[in-house]
Amino acid sequence: MGDNLRDKYRVALSDTARDGDLGFTSTAELKPSEGLDQVIGQRTPLSLLLKTLRNERPPSNAMTFGDPGIGKTFSIMKVLERVNFYVTQEQDTPGFIERTRTEEKTKREHPFEPTLEELVMDIARSFDNATLMDQVALYNFQKPSHPVAFIASKGNADELEQDLFQLSESLKTGANGILAEIAEVNRLAAAELDFDGYLFRLDLVNAQSGRALIDQKVYKGLPPEDLKEVGKRVRQAEKLLDEMLDTMEESHLSWLAELSHGKQFQDDIAASPVGDSGLVSARPRQGKVPPAPGREDVMKRLRSVYRTYREQVSKLGFKEYSFDIVTAPEGNMSFKLQVPDIQPVEMTTKQFRDGTEDATKLSYRTRRLEQLAQGVVNHNAEQLAQAETSVSQEEGTRVDQLIDQLRDKWSERLGAEPDAKRVLLSWLEDARNDLHAHIVEYLQAEERGMKNKPALDKLLARVLVNHAQTKGVPIEYVQAPTPSNLFGRTEHDAYNNTPEHLRITPGAVMNANGGFLVIDEGIVILSNEAALNYMLTIQQDQTIRVGQVSGADERGGGTSGHIQSEPFLARTKWMMNINENGRGIMERVPQVQRRNRVVDFESEMPDTAENQRKYGQLIANEVARYNGEKAVGSDDLPHFSADAVTYLIQVGRGMAQHKGKLTNNLDAIAKIAIQSAQVARDAGHDRVEAEHVKYHLLQLRSAVEDDQSALVSRDVETGISPPVGERVGKINNAFVIQNPSGIIGAYSREEATIERGAGQPQLVGRGLMGDTTMFGFDLAVTYLAKNFRHVVDSPTMLRAQVSFPTSAVKIDGNSASISGLVALLSALTVDPTKPSREAEKEGVPIIQSIVLTGATGGNAGEVHPIGAVYEKARGVFTELKGWGLYHADESGAVTGKDVERYRELAGQDVREEDITFGFAIPASNLRELQERIALDDELSAAVKAGHFNIYSYSSVDEALEIATGRPAADVLKRCEKMLPLYLGEEVVKRSRWPWKRQ
Repeated sequence: MGDNLRDKYRVALSDTARDGDLGFTSTAELKPSEGLDQVIGQRTPLSLLLKTLRNERPPSNAMTFGDPGIGKTFSIMKVLERVNFYVTQEQDTPGFIERTRTEEKTKREHPFEPTLEELVMDIARSFDNATLMDQVALYNFQKPSHPVAFIASKGNADELEQDLFQLSESLKTGANGILAEIAEVNRLAAAELDFDGYLFRLDLVNAQSGRALIDQKVYKGLPPEDLKEVGKRVRQAEKLLDEMLDTMEESHLSWLAELSHGKQFQDDIAASPVGDSGLVSARPRQGKVPPAPGREDVMKRLRSVYRTYREQVSKLGFKEYSFDIVTAPEGNMSFKLQVPDIQPVEMTTKQFRDGTEDATKLSYRTRRLEQLAQGVVNHNAEQLAQAETSVSQEEGTRVDQLIDQLRDKWSERLGAEPDAKRVLLSWLEDARNDLHAHIVEYLQAEERGMKNKPALDKLLARVLVNHAQTKGVPIEYVQAPTPSNLFGRTEHDAYNNTPEHLRITPGAVMNANGGFLVIDEGIVILSNEAALNYMLTIQQDQTIRVGQVSGADERGGGTSGHIQSEPFLARTKWMMNINENGRGIMERVPQVQRRNRVVDFESEMPDTAENQRKYGQLIANEVARYNGEKAVGSDDLPHFSADAVTYLIQVGRGMAQHKGKLTNNLDAIAKIAIQSAQVARDAGHDRVEAEHVKYHLLQLRSAVEDDQSALVSRDVETGISPPVGERVGKINNAFVIQNPSGIIGAYSREEATIERGAGQPQLVGRGLMGDTTMFGFDLAVTYLAKNFRHVVDSPTMLRAQVSFPTSAVKIDGNSASISGLVALLSALTVDPTKPSREAEKEGVPIIQSIVLTGATGGNAGEVHPIGAVYEKARGVFTELKGWGLYHADESGAVTGKDVERYRELAGQDVREEDITFGFAIPASNLRELQERIALDDELSAAVKAGHFNIYSYSSVDEALEIATGRPAADVLKRCEKMLPLYLGEEVVKRSRWPWKRQ
C-alpha cells in the first residue's frame, strides 16, 4: 500500500526545453559588447535605478537587493562608466549630449518610456563641473579640536597648500641671526654649583618668567647593611655643614650681591659650562644686604670656618671630607664626601617649578641654590628681554608683510567665491594674531630642533579633496565599508604633537562629493546604529563632519577622540548593495525609505531566444576579457561552439527556480565558461565543445563527492545508523555545508519525542542548531496548534522536542521544519501508556531511506521552496552509494539496488519490492531539480531506472503520506486518539480536523 500511495507523488524527469538557433556557430563571431549592452537580464531594475539617480529630490539614492552573483555591482559600475563617458564628451564637445539624445529617442520601444541610454544622458546632462570642489582643512586658532573647512573651486587646493608651506618656511629661515643672539645670552647665563656630591647646573630659559634650570647629580651605592649607620653619620655631617654655611652666609652672600653687578662676574660666568636640567624658581633674598667685604677677607673667613667644620666631621669616622671654593665669583663651593669602598654609581634629576616647591621637603642645598640662582637671573634678565623684544618686533613686521601678500592674492583669486574668501581671509587674520603673540616661542622651538612638535606646522594646509586633475564625475567604490573609510577618520597621535587639522583623513563620502558612491556589503552600515544614523544625516544635510561618528576610527581615540571638523561638502548619490537580511532594517527605519529607493535586482530572466543569445554574448565577452588580461606568455582561451553555449544555457536553466527562466547568476556561468575553456585549451583544442563543459562540471562534482564520501566514512566509523528500515519519530532530512571543493549535500537524522502531561510546549534544540532552524520549528508548532485545537484555553499545551542527535555540523535553515513536523506527528502516534517496544510497533513509522526536506510557513501547513535542492539530492544519492546500498559497474555507475546489503544494515529480511530510495521536495523546487538532474548523467540514469526516486509534495499532509506510506487522515486520527493519553481526558473537549472539512 505504501508504495502505491507514494507512486502518485513520484515524478519523472522532463525533457529539457528545446533551444532555438543561436544565430552563430562560434562565439568568435560575436564582437565584445560595450557600455550598457554588457549588462544582461536587468533592464527593469536598471531603469528604476537610473530614474532614481536622476531625481533632484529624495529619494535620489538607491539600495539594491538581490542574490549574490547576479551583477548588481557590475551593472551599477557600467551605468556610471557610461555617465562619465557622456560627461567627458560634453566637456570636450559642448552639445554632444543633446545631439546624441535626439538620435537615441528614435530607438524607444514605447513613445513614453525612455531607453536606458537616454536616462544615462539625462544624469550626465545634469552634472555641473562647478560642483567639484577642493576641500582643505586648516588649523583652528580659536578651537583647535574643530579644524576649519576651506571649500573652493577645483584647482585652489594645490595653490593654497604651496602658499602656506612657503609662509612657514619663510618664517623659519628669516630669524636665524637673532635666534643665535638669544642662544648666546642663554649661554652666558649658566652657572654651576656643587654641594656635597650633588651637582647643580643653572641654565636660563626665559628671563621674563624669572625661571632657571637645575640639574641634580646624586651619588648613591651604599650597601644595605651599612646604609642605616652611614645615613645617620651623613645626617650629622649635613647638620654640621648647615651650621657652617649659616656662619658663612652673611659674608658670602653680601659679597655675591656686590659682584652680581660688576664686570668681573660677567667674565667669570662666561667661562662656566652650559648644561641641561629641570626647573626651579629663583626667589630674591628678602631684607637689606650688608656692605660687602673684600675678596681676600671673605676667603680667609670661609677657610677658617671650614677648618673648624672639617675637624668636627672627621670625628664621625669618614675617611675624607674635603671642601674647596673653585671660583669664588660664581659662588661655586665643592663638597666631596668619600665613604670607604663606595663609588658614585647613579644620577637622578629632580625638578622644582615656580611656586610648587615644598619648603619642608627641600634640603639646605636647594635653599642656598635659590639664593645663588637669583643673582644669575637678575643679572641677565634685562639682556634677554631686550633680545626677545628685538626678535618679536622684527618678526612681527615680517609676519605682516607675508600675511598681507597672501590676503591680496587670495582676495582677488576668490572674488567669485564669497564664502571661500570669507573663510580664508578670516583664517589669515587669526594666523597673524597668533604669530604676533607667539613668534619668539615658535622660533625658539624650531631653533632647538624640536622636530617632534614643529611649532609652525599649524600654518600648513591639509588637502583632503583635490580635483585639479579630475575629469568627469567622481566615482568612489567601497568594497568593504567601515565607518572610517566611509566617513573619514582622525589619526591617533600618542603624544599629541601633530596639530589637529593635520590628523584628518577623508573618507569615500567626501571624495565622492559631486559624484557617486557605490558600496558593497551595505548591511555593515545598516547594522551599525551610529553609522546608519550619521549616513541619514549626511544624506539630508549634504555635509559631513570628520570625527562625528563615535568609534569611526579604529585606530583613533585617546588624544584624537575630541577632534571634529567643521562641515565639509558631501553632495553625493549613494548606491548600496544590501543582502536580504538588511531589508528588515530598512523597513523598520522610515528615514531610510524616504531617502533611499529600493531597487530589486532580478535573480532570473525569461528563457527567450534573445536571452539565450545574450548568454553567448556573455561568454564572448569573458573570453575576450580573459585573453586581454592574461599573463605574458600564456595561450589564449578558445571560443565556444554553439553546442557548448547551448549546454551552458541548460546549466543556467537548471540553476533557475522557475519554469521558463534562466538564472541571472552570471558570475557562476562566466566562471564555468572560463574554466571549461581552460580544459579545452589544455587538451589542445581550438574550440570549446559541450563535452569540455560536461567534463569540467564532472570534475567539480568528483571533488565534492570525495568530501561526501568522507562524511559517509565518518558516519560508519562513529556508528551512526544507516538510512534503512522504518523508525517511529525518526526521519532523515537533507542539508548542505560549504567546503573548499564546493557545496556538499548530506542527510542528518532528526528525532522527535512527546512528553506526557500538560504544559507549555517546548521545542528543545539538541545538537547543533542555528537560529533559523529553531524558527522553522516554531512554525511547525504553529501548525500543530492550528490543527489540534481541542485543548482547553490554549491549543499549545503539548510538550515536544526535536533534536539532531547525529549531526556533527551546525544545522541552520528552515528546510528541516517539515521533516521535524512529520517526525513529531509520527511520535504522537505512540501510546505512552504501553511499554516502549510494544508502543512503537503500534505507532506509525517513517521509512528511513526516503529523505524529506522542505520549509513550512506554519499557517495550515503551507509549503515553501528550499535552497540548494540539487546539491542536497546529489548528496543523498552519493551517501546511499557510500553505504554500499547500490551495485555499480566498473565505471562506478549505479546498476541496481544491493538488497543483501540493505538487509544486512537493516538487520531483518526485507522484500526487494519494499526497498525504496528517494528524495522528497516541495513541488516549487521540482522544475529546478529536474533541470539540474538532466545535466547529471549518473543521477539522471538512476532516476529514470527507478533506483533513486524523486517525490514532490504541496502540503504537510502529502509529505506525511510520502514519509509513512499511509493516508494522512489515518495518521492524524491515530494522533487524535493518543492526545488524551498525553494531555489527560479532562483537558480534551472537541476536535477540529482538517480531513473532516469538505
